[in-house]
Amino acid sequence: MLQGARSEVPRVYQNRFEENGGVLGFRDVTYGVLAQTANGGGNYEQELGDLDNDGDLDIYGLNWSSPGLSDIISHNDGSGNFSSFTILGGSSSDDNEGDFVDYDNDGNLDLFVSAFFSGDRIYKNSGPPSYSLQFMSGDLPFYSITALGADAADVDLDGDYDIMGGADGGTANVFLKNVTQVADSTAPRPLNLEQAPDRVAGPAPTVVRVDVFDNIPWYLTAFDVVVLKYQVNGGPVSSVPMKYSGGQSFRGELPGTLVGNVCYFVEARDEYSNTGVSGTLCFNASGGACTGNVSGFCTAKAGLTCGLPVITSSGLPSASATSGFTITASPARGGRLGVLMYNTQSGPPTAFQGGTLCVKLQGLRRGGPTDSLGTNGQCDGAFSIDMNTFAQGLWIVPPAGAIAANNPAPYLLVPGTDVYCQYWGRDSVATGSFESDGLKYTVCA
Repeated sequence: MLQGARSEVPRVYQNRFEENGGVLGFRDVTYGVLAQTANGGGNYEQELGDLDNDGDLDIYGLNWSSPGLSDIISHNDGSGNFSSFTILGGSSSDDNEGDFVDYDNDGNLDLFVSAFFSGDRIYKNSGPPSYSLQFMSGDLPFYSITALGADAADVDLDGDYDIMGGADGGTANVFLKNVTQVADSTAPRPLNLEQAPDRVAGPAPTVVRVDVFDNIPWYLTAFDVVVLKYQVNGGPVSSVPMKYSGGQSFRGELPGTLVGNVCYFVEARDEYSNTGVSGTLCFNASGGACTGNVSGFCTAKAGLTCGLPVITSSGLPSASATSGFTITASPARGGRLGVLMYNTQSGPPTAFQGGTLCVKLQGLRRGGPTDSLGTNGQCDGAFSIDMNTFAQGLWIVPPAGAIAANNPAPYLLVPGTDVYCQYWGRDSVATGSFESDGLKYTVCA
C-alpha cells in the first residue's frame, strides 16, 4: 500500500496477511524499498502504473521533490524496490492529482495532472526504450481553475479516453473531449499469475491471483472481464469468473474437488473486446480420503409405537457415484410410507407434529416416498433410501416402479456440500407422524 500525506513523508506498507497466518497486518517498509523519499510537503496524492510495460507498478509522486515541489517518477525494479526520482518538467508548486491514461492510444500510459493554481498538464509517454514522460504543452488547451482532481473515461464511446476535471470553490467543472479519434486497440496483459501448490482435493477452493495491466487507469481496469480457465488431465476447458480485488489484482477460485493434473490460465477482455491471455500453469490434485463426516444431531420423536427411532447411514456420500450411500431410520411399523427430508442449510430444531423438525424448513427438500416394508402392524419395518442413486435421478420406489409424478426432482449436490436430513413417515392414528433424529453428512467427489 502506498500512502501520501500533506505534512509527512509518503509511506509504503507491506500487507503481511499470509505471513501472519491469516491475521491482517501491515509493515512500514518505506525506507527499505524507496531509494529516495519525498522531501517536500503537500504530498496529497500518488499513483501506481506500469509506465515501462515491464509487468510491475511504477510510482508517480505528486509534489514529492523540493525545491519547487516538483512531481516525480520512481521506477520499480521488479522486486518491489523503487529507483531515485526522475523529476517531471513543467511541474507546478501545488498539484492535486495525477491520473495515468493512454490518451493517444499507442499502448503506453501517459499522465494527466490536475493543478490547483495553474493550468492542468498532460505528459506523453515516449515508449521504448526510455519510456520517459514529456510535457506536451500543445496537446491540452490552457484553462485556469482551482483543480482538485480528474477522472478518465470514454464519455462519447468513440474508442478514445476523455477527461472530466473537478474544480473547487463553486467553479464549473471541465470536460476535455479527446479528438485524436484513435481507438483503443491495446489488449489487457494478465501477468504474474500465481502458482497454485499441489494439494489434496477437498471442499476448499484453490485460490489464485493475477495482475492485469492495461493502457487505462486502474479504476477502468477494474471493469475488464477477467476469467480463470482450467482443464483437468487435458480434458475440456472450463471457466470461472475472477473478481477485482484492488489495484491491478484479480482473484479466482478453482473448484477444490478437481482431481488430476490441473492446468489453468487467465483471459482478460476490455470494453472494446481487446483480449489478452496469460501463460499456463499447472498443479497436481490427489483424490484424498473423503469420509463424508457423518454425524448425528437433534432428537427423535418419543412415544412412537415401536419406540425411539434412530437414523443411520452406510457407505460414502458421493456426487458422482450412482449408488452406495444408504440412509435408514428404524424401527418403524411395517407397511408405512415415509420420506427423507433434507436441506443444505442448518437451522435450529423446531416443534413439529408432536416431535421435532430437525432440518431447516426454508429451502426444505424431500427424497421421495419410501415403503418401510416389513409386516403390516409389526415393528420390523425401516425407511431407507440410497441418496447417491436419488441424487443421480435413478431412484425408484421399492420394490419396483418409476418415480411417481408428484415426487421431487433429484437434487444434484456438489462435492463439499453439507447436508442435513431427517426421516418423516406414518406411524399410527394414536401417535401420528414418525420423526427420526437428524443426520449430517458432507458430499464427497
